[in-house]
This record gives sequence, C-alpha cells and structure tokens, in this order.
Amino acid sequence: GINAEYGESSGINAEYGGPTKEIRHGQALAIAGLMRYAPSRMSKMDLIGPLTGSLLKFMDSDNVQVCNAANYAAGRLIIHLQDSDENQDYLGKVVALLAKNCGHNSSNDVRSFANNMVHMINIAGVQPLSDDLVKSLLVPLLDSTTKKIPAVRSSSEVAIATLLRLKANEDVANRISSNLDPKSLEIFNRFLPTAKRVAGENRTHNGHENNIFSFLPEV
Repeated sequence: GINAEYGESSGINAEYGGPTKEIRHGQALAIAGLMRYAPSRMSKMDLIGPLTGSLLKFMDSDNVQVCNAANYAAGRLIIHLQDSDENQDYLGKVVALLAKNCGHNSSNDVRSFANNMVHMINIAGVQPLSDDLVKSLLVPLLDSTTKKIPAVRSSSEVAIATLLRLKANEDVANRISSNLDPKSLEIFNRFLPTAKRVAGENRTHNGHENNIFSFLPEV
C-alpha cells in the first residue's frame, strides 16, 4: 500500500495507525502535481482510477491544506476528463465532491477555493460540463452569493458567470434555471443581472496555483 512506503520515520501517527496530516497533505500535493503536469501520462499508465480514489478521500478531509490541494487536483482532473473524453465514470464522483466543498458545510477557505476551481475548469477551453453536473455545482454557488464573507461571495459570482458561459449567451442559464428548486431559482433570478455584469468584466481568480505550489520553484 502507499502508506507502507513511508515507514516509521515518515510521520505515521503511532496512536491512530494512519498517516499524519502532513503526509496526507504531501500525498494530495503529489496528485495535484501529476494532474497539473502529467494527466495524459497518468491515463496511459492506467493510474487515473487509483489516483481518483485517493483524491476523493483527500477532498473530504477536514484539514484545509489537504482539502484544497485535493480540490485543485480535482479541478485539473475534471479539465483532463472533459478534454480527453475518457474515464467519464469518475467525472460525476469528482464533481459531486467539488460541489459539496462549494457548499455551506465547508469552511470559508475551502468554499472560496472550491469556487475558484469551478471558475478554473470553465475558462480552460474544454467542453462545457453536462447540464446535470452544471446544476450540481450551481446550487451551492448560488447559496454562496448570499454570504457576507467577501472571498466566498466574490469567488462564487465569478464561478457562476463562467460556469453558465454567460459571456457567450444565456442558453445554458435558461436550460438550467428551468430545473432549479424554488429557493435556488429565487436566488438565481435575483442574481442573474449581477452574473451577466461579472461576465462582461472578465473578472478572474488565478492565484490558486501560487497558493498550492508556493514552495516549488518556477518552471
């Protein structure tokens, strides 16, 4: 197993018998790096499945650093899957957890970072997500627009503008809005003019790689 490679000197928590948060963070960062720089190679080596299994566990971590490293890896994995059209069975699972991390049960740091990942995915030049996946992300993002924390609110506004491809037209917005629950639809109708304005402003959040890989030299 992956933990066995580290041995006792790696920081394995003797009391609980599992890896420490530092090791989990390192493992999540390793997956993030692979998804950023070598996703096609991971596909050729049939490693997307095992990596996704580990990634889903890290995305559910209660440690902000671990969770956000995994959120970044998830964003990069989604971009790869959308671009390659392979391993589509993993796509729904990863998007579902990213949507959860955009939601109200997450800390503000995790929530705003997950929102930024939705934005990153949708400015990557790949095909749009399916309407069902878009809706699963839109609902928690709409809730975030009602929050007082500036980072959460601002990141959700930008994420919605790009998720719905509002800079191009309102086709996606019109399709998705017809299937929203009443509470989300109320927020959507109130927020849509702001989302269209944000789309026209070309606002962006692109500091996430610096946040995740700040200890690495420039490449």
